Amino acid sequence: MLIDNEGTIQSHDQILYVQKFDCNLVNFNIYLLYRSRPKDTMKNYSIQIHVYDKQTLEYRGSWLFPLVYTFLPVHRMAIEITISSYRPLRCSFACNYHGECVKYINHNDENSLYYCRCDPGWSGKDCTIKHDTCNLCARDSLCMYQNICVCPLGKEGSRCYLKSTTCSSSLHRCQNGGLCIPSDMRRRKNNIYCLCPEGFSNQICSKLDLKVRVEFHSNIETPQSIIIYLIQHTIMTTNKPVSIYKKIPFDQNSISFYTPNRFFLAFMALSMNEYYLTYTIHDNNSLMNENNRRTILMRVQSDRRCRHVRELLNRTLISLHLLRRIKYYQLPCKQQWNLACFYDEKYMCYCTNRNESREAQCFTIGHNEMNSCQGMSNGGCLNGARCFQDQLICPTMVTCVCAECFYGTHCQFTTQGFGLSLDAILGYHIQSNVPFLRQPLVIKVSALLVTIMVIIGLLGNLLSILTFHSKTICEVGCGLYLFANAIISLLTIVFLMAKFSLLVLSQMTIIVQRSFLIFNCRSMDFILGACLSMGDWLSGCVAIERAFVTYKRTSFNKTKSRKIARWIILVVCSVTLLTRIYDPIHRNLLDDNEEQRIWCMITYNSFYQMLNSTITMFHFTVPFAINLISALFIIFMVARQRAFVHKEQTYKQHILQQFRRHQHIIISPCILTALAISRLIFSFLPGCMNSPRNPWLFFIAYIISFMPSTLMFVVYILPSKIYRGECRNVLTHISQRLYSR
Repeated sequence: MLIDNEGTIQSHDQILYVQKFDCNLVNFNIYLLYRSRPKDTMKNYSIQIHVYDKQTLEYRGSWLFPLVYTFLPVHRMAIEITISSYRPLRCSFACNYHGECVKYINHNDENSLYYCRCDPGWSGKDCTIKHDTCNLCARDSLCMYQNICVCPLGKEGSRCYLKSTTCSSSLHRCQNGGLCIPSDMRRRKNNIYCLCPEGFSNQICSKLDLKVRVEFHSNIETPQSIIIYLIQHTIMTTNKPVSIYKKIPFDQNSISFYTPNRFFLAFMALSMNEYYLTYTIHDNNSLMNENNRRTILMRVQSDRRCRHVRELLNRTLISLHLLRRIKYYQLPCKQQWNLACFYDEKYMCYCTNRNESREAQCFTIGHNEMNSCQGMSNGGCLNGARCFQDQLICPTMVTCVCAECFYGTHCQFTTQGFGLSLDAILGYHIQSNVPFLRQPLVIKVSALLVTIMVIIGLLGNLLSILTFHSKTICEVGCGLYLFANAIISLLTIVFLMAKFSLLVLSQMTIIVQRSFLIFNCRSMDFILGACLSMGDWLSGCVAIERAFVTYKRTSFNKTKSRKIARWIILVVCSVTLLTRIYDPIHRNLLDDNEEQRIWCMITYNSFYQMLNSTITMFHFTVPFAINLISALFIIFMVARQRAFVHKEQTYKQHILQQFRRHQHIIISPCILTALAISRLIFSFLPGCMNSPRNPWLFFIAYIISFMPSTLMFVVYILPSKIYRGECRNVLTHISQRLYSR
């Protein structure tokens, strides 16, 4: 479209672009005219390009190219754009509440260059002009501006009421479920395009492609994704092999793909430095299935792992230049009869038997070359991932190769340390549009464990609240800390159940309302983290108060303790919330177009990443240290006091006696310390969950962090005679009231 600085459309045109057939082959010559002649020289003009998916009418992005030399009567502009599969960036401008603010793809780093994509019935630069011309467009079309209708496939005409007759002809009908697309007669002689489904090819989708099934041996861990190199040509050719990127679903240990290319050799990359020979023309792995389609079975086996040439040649040969070193590449095959293949920085070689001798046949594979993604910020890959596309020009697939401890379509999830979240552990195991009873076993077992925890936690915390609400117990600050901690623990359990339920429902696509998902993303993990920290600090306050009572003994002031406790509870809750307030600000939704999911993501820069680690460590280690030190202080302090009075016993005997006598005071901090140590060990494991296929260990680590909130009744009430007696009184009072009714 040719527009002026007021958003008025001077003229426009539409083209149909089919990537498979048009990319790098067709140039579009479009002529846009000014509305008045001569043009208004007081205005600035720009070329505005909008892209929509013709099949779904989904918006894909916009570009803006200003006309620099506006004094010229005619302006020629050559433009090349790259259409990404990712959603365009949004901006915060309201667009008069009748549109959506979108940043231009070629200016997405500047806040000033945005575009208001108006709702149907509204137009103008800021969507301030109301009109009723959208009624003129067909119902299944998209009304963009006044008098501009975007037609779906199969419809044509200025108002999209005419049905395209080209695809209905029997001469032009696509076979095997191929999608027929009428071609633009301005640029091609062919009447139609056929976009073939997977497994079929040629002009009308009548050819059966070769099917390849990949299986992994039991001693090889199934990766997140693989790269298959199919060698089609003769040895030592300069032509590059065909590269195929495939992601392996988390509920599968094998994968199939189709290719129209015939090949005599295949290699597979499981990571940047892990290669396997998976097929040679001499392998007897071909079979015919029920549809008479030729199928090749590839097995990834450890005895066919390709070793680096550094593992095979001595240092003298390795130090040689590649052109001098390669003449020694026959040695590894002759010396090691079980060697299948090896590689260096440029060549991939495999050992073959010929005339009762083994020879190395090498060819260029370019496995270290990175096809960097064009037209987007690292292809949307996050956390230091490398972005690959299958070909530099006209790529058909973009994939992210994740760094260690990261995974996901965009490498958006981490599985190390305090970054562990329920989304990262279970998210990919939840299958969308599948009933709960048909979900994977890990989801069912996790739901059962969470449900058991919630039932125990709710009952225990309700009893704890009723027990600690007693006037006798609340006479001192320790009772107030325990009462507040019981309330916080109850809220933690409730939010844990809500977090798990919402994660399952959202990934099953039962909950799809975006505003609700944003609220859930920015609030749930923030509240859970804050509640856990508050519980840890209040447990530490209980430990400090008990240690102080032991030290002061009869001079302990209960009234003053009660007043101070109220302020400390308020300060602990406020400070915990304030120190984590940055968390929801950095959370947002990530649309995963490949997996058809929506993820809740948190993205920190280096400063906030350091700040988050420091604050999380502070909230975790300080209460842990307080509980441990207070428990030891109570034991040794009381033992020392008793040793002065009862000198007939040794100091060791006094310590053992105090252990038995004050077990109700000692047990609770000991249990909390044990749980904290478990959390500490899991948080600082040297490795990470390299594959989310085996989430059990890390799910247990996540569950352990909620044990203090779940076992409030067990930690504080059961070890104490006073609290047990008060709990019995509460239950007796409740039962009497029920019977009296």
